[in-house]
Amino acid sequence: MIQFDQTPAIFPPQPYTGITGPQPKIGLFVMDDWHYERLVPTLEMRELTNVHGLTLDSPKLATIDGQALFLPDGGNGGAAAVVMEMERMIASGVKAIVAFGTAGALHKTTETGTIVVPSAAIRDEGTSYHYSPGNRPRRCLACYNPA
Repeated sequence: MIQFDQTPAIFPPQPYTGITGPQPKIGLFVMDDWHYERLVPTLEMRELTNVHGLTLDSPKLATIDGQALFLPDGGNGGAAAVVMEMERMIASGVKAIVAFGTAGALHKTTETGTIVVPSAAIRDEGTSYHYSPGNRPRRCLACYNPA
């Protein structure tokens, strides 16, 4: 069993460099390549560079209704890849991160296009144990079927 690990990081995350203009306080993970590719052309986007001046594929700086935000490509990679993006965004001053995407369903009554907001999850990837102790959800309200 993986246990909660509160050991301080050996190499703490460093903020993104080369940000001009307002510092983004929001990160938006689009966990679906199809949605990401449709969203990106509709936004005012600026690319980021790393400390060596190389352009980063992800994240980009986006502006929605005058609000600057980080828009990483969250559709690829496992939990550790997403966590690395989140750590850098937090180190860069982000205070809120929103993630959305699509998923399959195994319940017969869940129709295509249904919006599901999970209230609990079973984790088995290991990365999250660096951030929160383990516990077992009592039930998943989003998956609950009283019938």
